[in-house]
Amino acid sequence: MSRVPRNEREVEITAVDRERMARYRERTRQLSNSIRQQVGSVLGQFAWEFNDEQTRQAIETSVGQVLERTQAEGNVRDFAVVCDETNNAPEDVDQGRLNCSILLRPVHAAETVVLDVVIDPSQHTDLWGGPEIIEHEKEVKPALVKYYRKLNIPED
Repeated sequence: MSRVPRNEREVEITAVDRERMARYRERTRQLSNSIRQQVGSVLGQFAWEFNDEQTRQAIETSVGQVLERTQAEGNVRDFAVVCDETNNAPEDVDQGRLNCSILLRPVHAAETVVLDVVIDPSQHTDLWGGPEIIEHEKEVKPALVKYYRKLNIPED
């Protein structure tokens, strides 16, 4: 047993807790990989589209449909798709690059999974033939704060 300080009080973590946390991390990783594959195949069709409001709205709708199916299957508690002017700077538009951020709250995990999708026709695609998708730990970006608040995700 080990002790981990949490919110000014100590919590004992047992071997059973560690095993449960490991299972949750594995489920989250599998879910993330599945979503990456689905989103990558859906977004491959947008590789040569112009980065304008209409395209970004179509991407939000397409990715939202994929995530709604995942949510209906009971794998995701909540999600947000951000593909607008908050994460697509004029420089990105000028260079033909399109950015999309996907925030996921898996059912079996406390952490938020953030997938950043970069559609850049000048770069190679990933294994599934779709855009490059980067997963990272929850990192609150100023442009995404309102979406964190919408999902009741702590900003710390």
